Amino acid sequence: MERANGIQIAHTCHALASRGHEVHLAVRGGPGTDAEALAFYGLAPLAGLRLHRLPALDTQWSDRLWNRSFDVGAILLGIRLALFGGVRTIFLRDLGLARAFLALR
Repeated sequence: MERANGIQIAHTCHALASRGHEVHLAVRGGPGTDAEALAFYGLAPLAGLRLHRLPALDTQWSDRLWNRSFDVGAILLGIRLALFGGVRTIFLRDLGLARAFLALR
């Protein structure tokens, strides 16, 4: 993502991982490696930072449907990490996703 929020997300996740936290970042699927994605923002790969490429419906007629399909994948990833991966904290920048996670508690 070339917008400011993409830069903020990448740098926040990188900073948390550089301080010893295990960070899982859900991103929309695409080509390239994690190292290439981080290099786009001028960041080096870190052992504690893992990118999860989630599928999203590629549709030209509805950006909203495309975004919601990504949201479903992010929710499922969060549930899997919380239940089976020992993840205790989930940081979200999307209020709709945050509401969905809170509804699952």
